[in-house]
Amino acid sequence: LAPDRDAAAVGGMLAAAAPLLLLVGALLALQAGRAVIARAKRDGGWYDGVPVRVGAEVIRPDGDGARTAAVPWLPFAAAATVIAVGVCLELALYDRFPTRIPQHVGPGGVTRWADKSVPAVLGPSLVAAVVVAAMWGLAWFTTRAPVRRLPDGDPAAAAARATAARRITLWVLGAAAVLVSLQLTATGLLLAAAAPAGTIEAVSGIGAVVIVGAIGVMVAVSVRTLRRTPAPGDTGPDSPDDDARWKLGVLYVASGDPAVLVPKRMGIGYTVNLGNPVGLVIVAAVLGLAVTAALLPVLLR
Repeated sequence: LAPDRDAAAVGGMLAAAAPLLLLVGALLALQAGRAVIARAKRDGGWYDGVPVRVGAEVIRPDGDGARTAAVPWLPFAAAATVIAVGVCLELALYDRFPTRIPQHVGPGGVTRWADKSVPAVLGPSLVAAVVVAAMWGLAWFTTRAPVRRLPDGDPAAAAARATAARRITLWVLGAAAVLVSLQLTATGLLLAAAAPAGTIEAVSGIGAVVIVGAIGVMVAVSVRTLRRTPAPGDTGPDSPDDDARWKLGVLYVASGDPAVLVPKRMGIGYTVNLGNPVGLVIVAAVLGLAVTAALLPVLLR
């Protein structure tokens, strides 16, 4: 049995390291590609003599759709309902659950157990509640944080795109909250019922595939939606693309920029200005919530 346990341990380590290795590989590939672009911009003088402008809202103007967009209540209410139903089921079936509750399932089977208790049974549901609350908080902040509007040669078109991008971001966060609540609630019920490890792994894997696929669909829909917004013209200054402000090509760090959120350099949505103290607080809070959610089942033992 020892070789089997060793093989399972090695498999678990590889499975845990795979996302990190994928992230490192993606960053290295990004740096290689961005280096070529940065060199072409510098050698070709792309911005020589081209007027550029940056800007950020510092007050909340009345009637501005990009600033007054509300957090969509329907997906977050659905996520909260899923979690509440899961908690009610776990409490109603509490006496039927085994005396030992699995807390973590890996490639080699159950790797951590806990004596039956309310915190042990409700652990995944509490994690789901923390994650959904964090997503709602991020959506709420998105409706109120000053956001950069890149002119792209046409300030009016830029405002329309900013409004559309913000609404898309809010609905993507809401949809992600629903999917996460379903995934964690189902996993929690299976753990509390001591379902076979293979069943739990299958449900978790299918859930992960569904979440990734749904995010891909939402990104595709978002791109199509943004393409239907007014196309920028040539009536104003161009948008900046300062390589000095984008560390590693993806991290925006500009202490002199008043914006807390800025449009992503690639893709859809926004990223945090790490040169702004408020941006650092946001990143620290998000990381703290992620660590708390991961450690909550252990802390509640």
